[in-house]
Amino acid sequence: MQDTGRLSGTIQADQSISSQAMQQKLADFVNIMRQDSEIETVIGFTGGSRGMNSGMMFATLKPLEERELTVNQLMARLRDKLENEPGARLILQPPQDLRIGARGSSAMFEYALQADHLRSFEPGYPGSSRHYLNALNWWM
Repeated sequence: MQDTGRLSGTIQADQSISSQAMQQKLADFVNIMRQDSEIETVIGFTGGSRGMNSGMMFATLKPLEERELTVNQLMARLRDKLENEPGARLILQPPQDLRIGARGSSAMFEYALQADHLRSFEPGYPGSSRHYLNALNWWM
């Protein structure tokens, strides 16, 4: 995974959250990230085409030579602090210079299974995609 000196994040909150409560969740996440010594700037927004219960965050990290942690170590440290926010979740990932795939996602890796018939995914069905899932689990 490449350390580009940036983090992006997707916020997902409860479906019943109000606009005001969502703004507070965003402010809480921004404050947690701003307090980290490895982060230089943080911005975020809520709403948009993803709905009122979601948001996006972006952070610029201090230059690598001024940091003590790699981006993976920083995400692990932040994860411990960010997971304590009730009713909302922030998923962080480091943007990569080379992105494979056309869809944006809140996950670093995403797998799509495709078949002509839904039954193809049922275990025991002749020609089942189960062996693909087993191979994927082995690979991960």
